[in-house]
Amino acid sequence: ISAPTIALDGTTGLIAARGGGTSNGSYEPGGGGCVALEAATAFAGAPLTGTAPWANLDASGGDQGTIAGGAGTISLRAGGADGDLLVDNKGATGTQDDSTELPWLPVGTITAATGQTLTVSGATLTGPRPNSRQTIRLVATGETPGLGDETLRAVTATAASTLTLDGDAAPFAGQAYASYYRFDRLAIRGNAHLLTGAHVRVDEADFTPPATTWALGGGLVAPYLDLAGVTDLTFTGPNSRFDVPKDADGTTLDPAWNPVDWSGTLRLPELATTSLTASGMALKDVHRLHVTGDLVLTGTSCDDHALTAGSPGCDLIEVTNDV
Repeated sequence: ISAPTIALDGTTGLIAARGGGTSNGSYEPGGGGCVALEAATAFAGAPLTGTAPWANLDASGGDQGTIAGGAGTISLRAGGADGDLLVDNKGATGTQDDSTELPWLPVGTITAATGQTLTVSGATLTGPRPNSRQTIRLVATGETPGLGDETLRAVTATAASTLTLDGDAAPFAGQAYASYYRFDRLAIRGNAHLLTGAHVRVDEADFTPPATTWALGGGLVAPYLDLAGVTDLTFTGPNSRFDVPKDADGTTLDPAWNPVDWSGTLRLPELATTSLTASGMALKDVHRLHVTGDLVLTGTSCDDHALTAGSPGCDLIEVTNDV
């Protein structure tokens, strides 16, 4: 939906692209669709924070009883802003891993950068989904962390081994590329599980203040993530998954994040944190948990083992202060 101004009151009306459900166990439910609202100038009505007006937008997957279809996406953008993205499966406990994909271009080796064309080997750039209109970023040797000051190009056309760009391809010569998304806010909730091979930058956390806290109410799998000014992570379950192994310069993701709230089951291959206090939760598939401050665990398990000092469970727990 595109209009000069879009008014959202947060109380009436509904825009939905829901997946189909079924009660027949021989069939699978459908995934949610896409809702996109683009205002040329501004949005009016309810403030775009918290749950309003998102309660009146629904792109959740269908239900089958045992499993649920993946969530679709809801995007909102005004003027030249980067826009907001909401992925919400309305709390469906049967949501499957990686069931919502944010498309990305396959990555290959750049063999030539001439005019506005990149020639790539080792990747088939065409496929069942359209890859044009993707944005790619220059991945330069020795770059510093952060995804806020990138060299970007829009892909206007793809062939089996070439990318046609909207600008000069020369800066990419001898370097690498990756699909790139930048959002003002990103919310993953309601047990939605988002997968992407793109690099992702988020400027203002999610829709609930403060902008220094980002809540993950589902799953995120991505190779690189820049959460800008976020210092606190909130994992709200019921089955959270945070699988983001690298920061922007390709080194191990190791920010001074502080998980302020954990609940349900949490799967994360690796996490560095300033402190951790957990009670009545389950950690899964943890290969490195690095705590620089205090670690306090009550009724917590890791890979189905009760987690106490010296117990089996996570492959490696590093604590540089008190346990």
